[in-house]
Amino acid sequence: MEQEPAAITELKLAEDVKPSMPKIENAREFMAKVKEYAQSDIIDKSITCTLLTELTIKKFDWYSLMRWKGPFAKLLESRGIYAQYTMPSTPQQNGVAERRNRTIMKMIVAYLLNRVPSKAIPKTPYELWTGKKPSLRHLHVWGYPVEKMKIIIFFLCFTLPLALGELKVGFYGSSCPKAESIVQQMVQKRFNRDKSITAALLRLHFHDCAVRGCDASILIDSTDDTPEKESGTNEGVRGFDLIDEVKESLEAACPSTVSCADIITLATRDAVALSGGPKYDVPTGRRDGLVSNANDIKIPGPSNPVSVISQFFASKGITTQEMVTLFGAHTVGVAHCSFFSDRFSNSQGKPDPTMDPSLSAKLMKLCNSTGDPATPLDQKTSFLVDNQFYKQILVKRGVLEIDQQLALDTSTKSFVSDLASNEDNFENSFASAMIKMGKIDVLVGNQGEIRKKCSAFNNRN
Repeated sequence: MEQEPAAITELKLAEDVKPSMPKIENAREFMAKVKEYAQSDIIDKSITCTLLTELTIKKFDWYSLMRWKGPFAKLLESRGIYAQYTMPSTPQQNGVAERRNRTIMKMIVAYLLNRVPSKAIPKTPYELWTGKKPSLRHLHVWGYPVEKMKIIIFFLCFTLPLALGELKVGFYGSSCPKAESIVQQMVQKRFNRDKSITAALLRLHFHDCAVRGCDASILIDSTDDTPEKESGTNEGVRGFDLIDEVKESLEAACPSTVSCADIITLATRDAVALSGGPKYDVPTGRRDGLVSNANDIKIPGPSNPVSVISQFFASKGITTQEMVTLFGAHTVGVAHCSFFSDRFSNSQGKPDPTMDPSLSAKLMKLCNSTGDPATPLDQKTSFLVDNQFYKQILVKRGVLEIDQQLALDTSTKSFVSDLASNEDNFENSFASAMIKMGKIDVLVGNQGEIRKKCSAFNNRN
């Protein structure tokens, strides 16, 4: 290396156990001394270099070098020297300690991995070995306070979610590779003989996610408390038997691996596609809930105004536009007369003026028969997932009062028009809204459980 007479005029390495070093006149000597101290792993934390440019390197570590972009950095670059930016007060000063302690560092990695759950196994290896949960209280980080905070933020934002678990597309790719295909095949088999299963699963999925999140709590049979399934709000909800059948097949293929909450989500997705709706990927990795109580149900009824319905969806993180899109599920739904017969005669004894007279007459005739008959919410394409529902309510052919109000309320009518005018827009929006709904208050990682049977909690003894 040639001399750089004007590049560096002074270098001081101040350390408690070392005297200040003499003035260094050229770059060759400077680099030799830096190399000597770096390779001996005692390079000081308070190096100062006064340059002719009057810039000062305050600390010879990665934190300062990243901020200091002057002649010294250019000098290193011009000589092909790689400056490894390292954190002060760590066992990795310029890579020396890292090289000397690589085995130890790998042991630490293994130590940490043994204390976090994997995606395939809900418990940590430590729990499987010892039968108790691990403690991480004895672990700590070192270095500058600002660097500690960076590590903590990184851990909370990135590492912790991975340790606790998260939803991801293909979650069962390694733990149960055929999981999604098993679900699809069984839904296809049911759909072939009962096309109404799509509407049933859509309602089941919504009624599950709307109470305590998407945790399969709606599937639980009678317990000490009245479960969600037995609530009047869930009267007529169907599809439980299909979910149980799918779970039985998955347990045979991959015991205690696929959650009932994921089965509901996957089955609904597949049924939508079979009914002509959008095909989309859904993230999986949900866990099953440990509580099912009918008292937790707060789902508003179909006679509530748009404002009340919107507030309910907003409390679940669903926007008004997404809410209107999710109502598109009514394109394959049905309603019994008891849910809309009050529209035939209002307080003045007259039919609801927001309902097309011909539809009103048709439905009135239906509801005058015995029992509580049902009619499609989409009077045109009742077994297809398409945007016809929105076209119907734009011409006053909404069966439920809330459906019709979507096309009339100032906060929602523009969304109805957009979805009615563009089939592609509906499909894309519906897929996105369904994916988002499926993420409401999900349990992941070590939360909840993976039920062995969807209709019953696992034995907790």
